[in-house]
Amino acid sequence: TRGPLADLPAHAVPLRIVAELIELKLPWLTGYSRRVSELAAQAAALAGLSSEQQQRLVRAALVHGIGRAAVPNTIWERAGRPSQADWERIRLAPYWTSRAGALVPALREDTGLASQLYERLDGSGYFRGLDRDTLGLPARLLAVSAAHAALCAPHPWRAACPPAAVAEMLEGEVQGGRMDAEAVRWVLAAAAGGTLPPS
Repeated sequence: TRGPLADLPAHAVPLRIVAELIELKLPWLTGYSRRVSELAAQAAALAGLSSEQQQRLVRAALVHGIGRAAVPNTIWERAGRPSQADWERIRLAPYWTSRAGALVPALREDTGLASQLYERLDGSGYFRGLDRDTLGLPARLLAVSAAHAALCAPHPWRAACPPAAVAEMLEGEVQGGRMDAEAVRWVLAAAAGGTLPPS
């Protein structure tokens, strides 16, 4: 039998609009996914990734926040550091991003990459605990781009960090073995307008 929506025309929805709808959940995140996608694309171009990989990064950045819908706003907006119980819910957000993508075949690869956004090279990230042996360059660039965009934006509990402080914090992540040095170099170059600093 035909359902009540069977006669409605099918229209593709740009992922940029999907990202904006996702961010309505937390208004202080407005534009965040778009900024991550632009930074990741520029960094990927500087790193010499193929146009296909650049586009995959853009799409992954735009859909990475889908899983946040599974975490109550009371957790995201709570003042102070999240409790251990809160962190357990937050750490599952990329899992739900991955699960959402599994239901939409056209997004499966994009959400697969998106769900690696919070992974770290030393295995301390989430939700899978992947490490440098399993995280490719696209995932490394996505992670750094997301961190950079988040640090540069104001949040309800802190002001935006100045560019020099952001660069210092990302370099600290490299020194701690959590982020890739070359990925940080390319993202910082992209943020600075495409000029690579000396190696």
